[in-house]
Amino acid sequence: MAKINFKKQPLLNLNGEQMKRVELDENKQEKRYSLTLEDVVEMNLNKEDATCTPTERFNRFLLSEKIKKADGDVDLSVEELGMIKKIMGEHPNPLILGRVWQFIEAELGEKK
Repeated sequence: MAKINFKKQPLLNLNGEQMKRVELDENKQEKRYSLTLEDVVEMNLNKEDATCTPTERFNRFLLSEKIKKADGDVDLSVEELGMIKKIMGEHPNPLILGRVWQFIEAELGEKK
């Protein structure tokens, strides 16, 4: 088991600046929010994937819910970490994939 806190880590671009996500409010005005590793992991765990079995989709849901509900560190099994790395490995953006993998590897290194 590994304990990882996804909420504490902002997602940084290559210049070291915090990345933002843009959403439109009810008045169609842009709102910018800080993007965290929790956000990108959760989005990718919940993306549509018709190639997954129902059990795989359910396991992704359970893991994303576990990460979202945590107030701090999340106890993750080796299988859950592998699932996150695999799913993030399918992400088309190398920056986002790289930041998530770096974070997980750094956290695991600190816990040894």
